[in-house]
Amino acid sequence: MLKKDSKPMLAPRHGRNERGTFRALICILTVAPLPLGSNSPLSVALIALVAGIALVFWAVSLGFGKASVHAATKAIKWPVLIYLIVCLWALIQWSPLTPSLFADPIWRSTSELLSIPLQSHISVNPDATIAGLVNLLLYGSVFWLAFQTTQSSDRAWAAIRAIAYIGCAYAIYGIVIYVVGNEWVVIYPKTSYLDSLTSTFVNRNSYATYAGLTLLCSTALLLDHMKPYFALKHPIRAKLVILVEELVSKSALKTLAVLSIAISLLLSASRAGIFSSGVGLIVLILIFLSQKRLEVRHLICAALVSAILASTLFAVSGNSLSKRMSSDDVDTSFAFRNYMYGLTWDAIKASPLKGTGLGTYADVIPAYKEDRPGAPTQRWDKAHNTYLENALELGLPAATMLNLSIFMVALIAAGGISRRRRDKLIPALGVCATVLVALHSLVDFSLQIPAVAILYACIMGVAASQSWSATASIASQPEAAPTPCATTD
Repeated sequence: MLKKDSKPMLAPRHGRNERGTFRALICILTVAPLPLGSNSPLSVALIALVAGIALVFWAVSLGFGKASVHAATKAIKWPVLIYLIVCLWALIQWSPLTPSLFADPIWRSTSELLSIPLQSHISVNPDATIAGLVNLLLYGSVFWLAFQTTQSSDRAWAAIRAIAYIGCAYAIYGIVIYVVGNEWVVIYPKTSYLDSLTSTFVNRNSYATYAGLTLLCSTALLLDHMKPYFALKHPIRAKLVILVEELVSKSALKTLAVLSIAISLLLSASRAGIFSSGVGLIVLILIFLSQKRLEVRHLICAALVSAILASTLFAVSGNSLSKRMSSDDVDTSFAFRNYMYGLTWDAIKASPLKGTGLGTYADVIPAYKEDRPGAPTQRWDKAHNTYLENALELGLPAATMLNLSIFMVALIAAGGISRRRRDKLIPALGVCATVLVALHSLVDFSLQIPAVAILYACIMGVAASQSWSATASIASQPEAAPTPCATTD
């Protein structure tokens, strides 16, 4: 375990090769939302190829001494190992070498029906399972690249800045499309959610999670830039004038990012997405305020300003959300999800340990659908609850391990808030992002959209990377006698 505030570290040197790896990571973040949130096998395959090449390039650079291993790599070994075990289990589910005793009964039944021998699998759809495994490996690669290439706080803030501005670009694009008629999703005619902003995503809830994550990053960026102004020894009125002047001048781009993403989030009209994003944002602000010794009047002033800003944003862009908050719509949505959860749980009980195969929910759930009066008539291929869907596909043990690996990284980020003396907002982002996606995953499937999962994996990699005080020595250095320098923490 790394200790807090021991001897100064030797600063990692980021050579051209490591900068190239970092730029590849930013390119992945940039293009991932563009093709409908990368929610297609081809999009995922192309992004996974880029991530794989970047990972190999980093490993080769490491071998030639052109990159360095993060000092805290050993500290994250358990969540990484658990995650890899889940990936191995998905591979076993796909494997055609599974003994018939452990295979899904559908293979034996189909073989008997057709009177031909068939290979047995735990998965009811091996193609879907191998595609799901590619997704898991992609997200793990993004996390690893972000963790290894953001060892310095400068590089970490560069990643957060990139996420904020990428989110701003997609938000502005979504607002423009919404204003001119809301008829297109990239190059495709829009056929659903015609009253909601979805930017380059098909589903409003998926975009809401994406927007919420980028809003956290842009808010953290703005708060970090405004820290010196909060410490000014001026009357409240004078301080407010200075803050407003700064927001609309030197920090105008950061302010634009926060406002445009917030407006696009409200225009998405995703109730759960807005709620979970709001909770994550509140946690971030509370963590930021906890670093300051503020008087009660300062807190009251901050609360009033926040309330006025939130009310203004809601007045400008909250009309669609207001309509969706009607009791009839809420009751219908609740009944639909409650019915789906019941079916999913029935399916889980049929194979609680082995699961049905990663990515096979859409293949399995129709067999449990009941045709009875009052039952929803919609077709669905998602459980609208990521935890239940993972439990059905992976089995309860593997699904628990997957959630545990993510939770352990979030705990590391939470510990980073107390371990670090500066830049506490970076590990705080990991905690707030996890709060956001954990809440939204209770009622939706945003993390099952690749662009959202890629963004979350990157944020967690950066947060974990900056969860350690800059007092530990680097595990690997290119030269034998590097020059000591001041700490980066």
